Amino acid sequence: MTSWNTDTILKLLQECGKTALAYFDDPGIDVKDDQSLVTRADHAVENHLAAVFDKPETGSYMIGEETIDTKSSQYMDKAFQETAWVVDPIDGTAPYAHHLSHWGISIGFMKQGKLTESAIFLPVTGEYFLTGENSVLYARCGINEKPDLKPLKIIKHAPNDKTLMAVTNDVLRQGQYAMPNPVQALGCAVVPFTYMLMGRFLAVVGNLKLWDIAGSIPLLRNAGFIIRFSDGRLIDNTVSPGNYILDKTSDKLWKMPGQFIAASSDEVIEQIRWGITF
Repeated sequence: MTSWNTDTILKLLQECGKTALAYFDDPGIDVKDDQSLVTRADHAVENHLAAVFDKPETGSYMIGEETIDTKSSQYMDKAFQETAWVVDPIDGTAPYAHHLSHWGISIGFMKQGKLTESAIFLPVTGEYFLTGENSVLYARCGINEKPDLKPLKIIKHAPNDKTLMAVTNDVLRQGQYAMPNPVQALGCAVVPFTYMLMGRFLAVVGNLKLWDIAGSIPLLRNAGFIIRFSDGRLIDNTVSPGNYILDKTSDKLWKMPGQFIAASSDEVIEQIRWGITF
C-alpha cells in the first residue's frame, strides 16, 4: 500500500480497534528489555497492520514499535527512500494493560522521509482523527458502526488560559513544573495530542520516540498547531537527524533529541518555556 486512502485507513483502524478491545480484559502483560510493558494486543494489532503495510516488494514498508528490531539496515534505507507506514499498535500500553481508557492506535504515512498524512483511533471512546485536505477529519461512533467523517472544529487557546496541560513521564522524572495550569501525565501521547485540537489541553510537553508522535504530527500541522524543541527549534514533518536520533549505534535510537512543546501558537509555547525547567 503506497498511497493514502481514507476509506482503507478507516476500515483498518476499526479492525485493529476490535482486536485491541478483544484483549482488553485479559491483555497478557510482558516486560521488554527497556522495562516498558507490552501486551498480546500490541503484537496482534501490529501483525494486522503489517499484513497491509509491510510489503517491500511493492515499495511499501512499515516502521513499527514492536517489530522495528527485526528490520535490516537495507530495509530501513528503502523505507526512507520510498513509502513507509510508522505505526504504534497500542500507544499507551501501560494504561491499556491496567484497563484504563486513555490509549489508541496510531498510523503515520511517510513518503521519502516526510510524514504527510496520519490517523489516530481511540477505541474506548470510538473517536477517529484523520488528516484530510488541509484539515482534520473526525468521527465518533460505536466499534461496529460506520464512521461518518466530518471536519473537526479546532479550538485554540490563548496564552494564560488555565487549561489542562499534558506532560510525558520524563518531564515528571527530570523537569520542574512552575505553571498554574493543572497537569496530567497519561502515559499516552495520542489522547492529549488529539484532544488538544479540541481545546481540552493547552499544550503537550515531553520527549517521545518516532512512532509515538508520527500519527500526530500531520494532524497538528493540518490544524495549524506548532511543535518546537525547548530551545525554540521548529519540528517539521521530516524524519531527519535534527528531529530524531537516527544513529543506529545509539541507545536512544528513534527518540527525539530534546524536549518538545506542542501548542496552538508560538505565544503559548513561549509562555510554557518560561514555566518549565527541563
